[in-house]
Parts: sequence; structure tokens; C-alpha cells
Amino acid sequence: MLPLPAGAAVDRIVLQEDQTGGQFVVTYTAEVQAAAGGPWAPFSGGTTIGSKRIDVAPAPVAAVALRFTVTAAFSPGHAGVKVDVLSGDGCATQ
Repeated sequence: MLPLPAGAAVDRIVLQEDQTGGQFVVTYTAEVQAAAGGPWAPFSGGTTIGSKRIDVAPAPVAAVALRFTVTAAFSPGHAGVKVDVLSGDGCATQ
């Protein structure tokens, strides 16, 4: 889980996979939480990330946290995915 600043309006997530050991992610999901302790709602999902992938929402989504899950992988134990959350105002995370 990645906590976000209060009032974040997420409209994009940037995913970057470390390619040093080859491609790892086969499928993934990203979910947002509108309020602390509240339910998780789908934001995006897909197949393979490669060097970089940007998932764009049709409209900004108010969120206090983002959860990224690798749902299928080529090999277990690889943890080389960087996730940045963006809003219309710029980067919500570093």
C-alpha cells in the first residue's frame, strides 16, 4: 500500500520495471482507496509493464492510498517495480 497526500486526485500511475534480470510482471492490478479504512476500488490493470507503462484514468480519482498487486509473474521473488502516482498538479509520490 502506498499512502498518498491528503486531497490527492489521481489521474495517472507510472510503472517502471527493472529489466536487469528480464521481464517479470505478466499481469497486475492497481486499486485506490477513497478514505482510510474504506474499500478498495479498481484503478487500472494490465499485462506486462516492460521498461515503463503509464496507466491513465478517464477522470481524476480522489484517493488516500494506492495498492499495486502483481497477479501473475514469470518467476517468484523479483521485486523490481517502481510506482509513481500522478495528479493534474504533478507527482503525488516520489
